[in-house]
Amino acid sequence: MEIPSLWSPIINKWFESSKVVSYCIFYRSGILIAANEGMRRIAPGLGPDSVINPTFGSLVNAEPQKDILFNGLITIGNSSFNDTTIVGTVYAIDDQLLIIGEQDIGQITSQNEIMLDLNNEINNLQRQLIKDKKMLEQTLKKLKDTQSMLIHAEKMNALGHLVAGVAHEINNPLAFLSSNLHSIRSAFDDIVKAYDGLKGIIESSGNAEDLSEAELLTEKFDIEFLFSDYNDMIKGSLEGINRMKKIVEDLRRFSRHDEARVKKIELMESIRSTVSLAMPEIKKHKVEFTCSGPDSILIDCYPSELNQALLNLIINGVQSINHNHGKLSISVIPHETQVEIKVADNGSGIPTQIQKDIFNPFFTTKPVGTGTGLGLSITSKIINEMHKGTLSFVTGDATGTIFSMLIPKKIE
Repeated sequence: MEIPSLWSPIINKWFESSKVVSYCIFYRSGILIAANEGMRRIAPGLGPDSVINPTFGSLVNAEPQKDILFNGLITIGNSSFNDTTIVGTVYAIDDQLLIIGEQDIGQITSQNEIMLDLNNEINNLQRQLIKDKKMLEQTLKKLKDTQSMLIHAEKMNALGHLVAGVAHEINNPLAFLSSNLHSIRSAFDDIVKAYDGLKGIIESSGNAEDLSEAELLTEKFDIEFLFSDYNDMIKGSLEGINRMKKIVEDLRRFSRHDEARVKKIELMESIRSTVSLAMPEIKKHKVEFTCSGPDSILIDCYPSELNQALLNLIINGVQSINHNHGKLSISVIPHETQVEIKVADNGSGIPTQIQKDIFNPFFTTKPVGTGTGLGLSITSKIINEMHKGTLSFVTGDATGTIFSMLIPKKIE
């Protein structure tokens, strides 16, 4: 059926821009005369080599049948990986060839299925990559955490051995000193008694020469002052020894080297021992320190690690204070099944931009060589993971920082 001339312009316009129907016109010499959008889409850079099956050469040499050189499936493309098959016809008029046809629906469906499979495979690969990335990130985090805990464990182990050894070595001479001072006090008491007896004998003898010589000796060696002062000297020395014993005991209690991993302890006693070790740092920075809490709280914990966590917070708090009116406080608040330990300072606070990083291993704002970046990270692990508690903080430029350790009284 012929197309009415009235509709020819419109139909030809649609045909020219069609992406389904494809055509091209060549001279027999291989020079391209014309091609529509559909043909250029399936074979960019269209030329005689783009006619793959049958080849352009075989078409040129074919014998026409009523101007038709070929009728059937025609493969057109740039390579074996980018070919398109159309159902078409090749016409020959004079020295020109017209190749025209439409894409094979079966091939389009097959290509769509291949593309769908490829898209699914790409999506699966992307999901696997995301999953692998998350696993790698988690593994990296675990490695960092493990590294920090290994460093901490080695540090605490070495510290425990060192402190236990030092405490043992100091205890022995302290015991000797204490025993000797008590013996000296007893001996001096006997000397005083003997002196008083001898003085009484000389005075009762009535010998003025002996009495005068005894008074001269007493004045020369200041015997009266020595007798009146020796008791205070002995008392002061014993008090110093007792203070040294307390420091040694605090060191031993802090290290907990000889105790089981989980133990029921008197919390306030443990806190006081830890504070005594931090006191030189507190005094060095002239910080006003207070500690409040009930007289007795028994909890299950890892004593050495809990002491380490508290010491880290105390030292951090002291070092955050950069003015002359520093204050640091520890408050212990018991709850029904938990106990809360708050360490508050009036230092410079934690800047907003680093708050999310302060518990990360090896993160530090201190100059190189003055901090490892493990203190708060290890404290977080000790409280959150070992004791199944929570470590949180509130901070501000004008108010300082309050760290809160909330731990159960019993570890299941």
